[in-house]
Amino acid sequence: MDAFTHMLAGAVIAKATFEPSLGKWGIISGVAVAILPDIDFLLKFINKKLYIKYHRSLANSIFFLLPLSLFWAYVFNSLSGLHNFSHFALLSFLVYCSHIFFDTLNPFGTMIFAPFSNYRFSWDAVYIVDLLFSGLLFFPLIASYVFPHYSRSICYAGLVSLGIYIIFRFINHAKANHKNRQYIKANKLKSDNFASLPHLSPFRWKNIIETEKHIYKGGVNVLKPQHSDNCYKSWPKYSHQNPDEKSDWIQKALELPDVKVYLWFARFPVMKYQGMIDDMHRVAFYDYRFEGFKGKLPFVYVVDFYSNGQVCNQQFSRNWDLRTFIKGKKEYYSIRLF
Repeated sequence: MDAFTHMLAGAVIAKATFEPSLGKWGIISGVAVAILPDIDFLLKFINKKLYIKYHRSLANSIFFLLPLSLFWAYVFNSLSGLHNFSHFALLSFLVYCSHIFFDTLNPFGTMIFAPFSNYRFSWDAVYIVDLLFSGLLFFPLIASYVFPHYSRSICYAGLVSLGIYIIFRFINHAKANHKNRQYIKANKLKSDNFASLPHLSPFRWKNIIETEKHIYKGGVNVLKPQHSDNCYKSWPKYSHQNPDEKSDWIQKALELPDVKVYLWFARFPVMKYQGMIDDMHRVAFYDYRFEGFKGKLPFVYVVDFYSNGQVCNQQFSRNWDLRTFIKGKKEYYSIRLF
């Protein structure tokens, strides 16, 4: 989830549980513990490769849940001078649990078993920025200050309402994912990797199916399931700028260690040989799990080769456009990346 929602959750949990005994320090510790596991987000501004490799890893692991909860309880118990370690410990534990659970709800994935496993676990139930999800925390928090005598009851009701909304999301996710299974069976596809990814609306989902050579993508509205039966379109996993062209540049890129890290991170990768760009052979990778904004694609990884096969450059490309790319000073608006 986004940082703001995590902070809201920390504050609401604190007010619903230990506000009488911890007072303002309960709110402070709840908000701090809720946001601290995301400190590794700063890696994004240092090195994006490190970011995809380590974000939501050790700090979000269930094996560090108890030690870190006790550590932050000790810190805030000492800072506050309240000498109520047990309540700080229980609050930190509850807030930390909420952080890990909320992060597993969206498609980015969380390495909850780090350092013993780097598998990114995800329920794919909630969009990373969900206004209704956040609102079910924000409005009870505001109301708890307007009606302080009912503060705990209001926040508790907010948490219960949020729980009901999450269950509602899970139910709709199961309905959408059932469409994937139906499509796989009806079209006799061989696929063990498919998902229904959340949208801002709890009723709309992005269905993706991966086969050996293709990615199938379709939009599903669980309120209108009859309109979702023939919504899938397919794209080749491996493609070239010229459909008749064949080359070994994609295979060369797949052998690079950093590309292997990217493919570990990507759940539905597609790759394309872009041809010669600035006298270099370019291969681009994209993960269909992520949506772009105004045509801009996140997490596009680009590898440029010299003609002799040596790597010139490999990096994440910022603001890569789905429909256009720049070659020198000329813009080609008719070319699609994927």
